[in-house]
Amino acid sequence: METITGTGSKTLRRLILSFLLLSIAIALSAQFSGGDGTEGRPYIISNAEQLNNVRDFPSSHFRLRDDINLDVAPYNEGEGWDPIGEGFNGFNGVFDGDGHTIDGLFINRPEANRVGLFERLCGRNGPAVIKNVNLINVNITGNNEVGGLVGSMLEASPGVVHSGVSGRIRGGDEVGGLVGDALRSSISGSYSDCHVTGVDDVGGLVGSLADSPIENSYSSGRVIGNDEVGGLVGSNLRSAIRNSYSVAGVEGNDQVGGFIGYSRDNNRDDREIFHCYSAGRVSGEERVGGFVGNHLRATDVTFIYWDVETSTMNESPIGEGRTTAELTYPYGGNPRSYAEWDFDDLWVHDETGTINNGYPYLYFHPLPEAGLDAPIVIIDITEYEGDNVVRLRWEAVDDARSYKIYAAEDLTSEDWGDPIAVTDQTEHLTELDETKFYYVIASAEEMP
Repeated sequence: METITGTGSKTLRRLILSFLLLSIAIALSAQFSGGDGTEGRPYIISNAEQLNNVRDFPSSHFRLRDDINLDVAPYNEGEGWDPIGEGFNGFNGVFDGDGHTIDGLFINRPEANRVGLFERLCGRNGPAVIKNVNLINVNITGNNEVGGLVGSMLEASPGVVHSGVSGRIRGGDEVGGLVGDALRSSISGSYSDCHVTGVDDVGGLVGSLADSPIENSYSSGRVIGNDEVGGLVGSNLRSAIRNSYSVAGVEGNDQVGGFIGYSRDNNRDDREIFHCYSAGRVSGEERVGGFVGNHLRATDVTFIYWDVETSTMNESPIGEGRTTAELTYPYGGNPRSYAEWDFDDLWVHDETGTINNGYPYLYFHPLPEAGLDAPIVIIDITEYEGDNVVRLRWEAVDDARSYKIYAAEDLTSEDWGDPIAVTDQTEHLTELDETKFYYVIASAEEMP
């Protein structure tokens, strides 16, 4: 048998190597819609299957090209989605949602820890960034360290940036709408609009926070737990929180606050709580406060407020209580409300009361999309002086055959009761009740 030697052998080896490399490249390209996983050419994700493939390349760069629907088999069956980034190092690459949404994330793993779209985001061996992605209609059940986007963050900075979650989150300890547990990490420009239920260390945005700053972020919805329960953060150790707010309703037993349940060691400039407010209803049994339930060693807490009326709380270890009129535009003529806050680059006055019920909101605050069976932004509320009547007006929604008007005592309420009226017009006159918040839902149902 003749043996190939010399130059011919080298050429053959090169051809074989080239063929292998080409085969690998073709296989990788089949897993994504383009790119090679580098910073300059991230893997491109266009569907649920490709999103699932992220787990095989935890140190690479990714970018969404399209909105992703996860409400499809096998991701909406059985235990649902298997969180990305298992093990100590977790996901340490860069995931850029590019402003797209991921809809219908379903996880049913009540015995599992570190549960979310991503199990762990860890920056020890890579940049560890998740940015510009919005999760909607999530339905997640886990044990401990449960969050809509990330179960656990470790040394991840910038960490989570310009991202948000809406839906339902359930777990045990360290449960948050966005992130379950964050240690030496960062969160900025992000939000949660979730119904969050847990036991201890439960927060609307983050369950447990340690040495991890939060900036320019907010939470809404509802938060229910036992101990260390807060509208934005359940438990906060040595972490700065700046230019953030919560309008989430909060229910718990001990150490319950409209903004933070339990907070400690905010006694240096790099740990300050600065330019924040809370306005959700707060209820609990022990150590309950309008802003914070329990706070130890706090000196750097500046320009922070809570609404004494909506919270039903007159006391808090830190913060200044204000009436609803003083905290909603035009702030009841109180020049001290929001003194020195940055309304040029960070905050926006809700002059019409249609975006955030009159409370200031952050520039990135996403407007709700008008659609069937979703709350519509009321673009005009006109009170008829002396007539005890208010006119509500909103934009028409495609395919809507009627509009249902609701009035609730709590802006975070999930139970609005029966509609006070149904109309096929885009405006409605109703009796003025200053204790109520008004909602309009577009419906495909015919007028009764």
